[in-house]
Amino acid sequence: MSGVPQIDNVLAPRVADVAQQARAFVITTADDYLRACEFLHAIKALRAEIASTFDPHIHTAYEAHRALCAEKRKAEGHAIEAEREIKTLIATWDTQQETAR
Repeated sequence: MSGVPQIDNVLAPRVADVAQQARAFVITTADDYLRACEFLHAIKALRAEIASTFDPHIHTAYEAHRALCAEKRKAEGHAIEAEREIKTLIATWDTQQETAR
């Protein structure tokens, strides 16, 4: 799909390794705790970088989706009105025929 952002060669290895690095953490000392807190900040920064890569594209796609849905509703308006009218005529005919029996 064109226009879809891809995780670049710099970001991809960092994303792949973050979960493995987190699983390797063990906190048994105050220094381990501090390292874990620093790693948490690094994770938050990585997530912000991922968001800045994808969120603008997601927003653009969402706005395009909304605009297309509005155009579709506008285009279908007369057809929906015509369908409703014909269904009413058919229902009236059916009712008249049942009454005549």
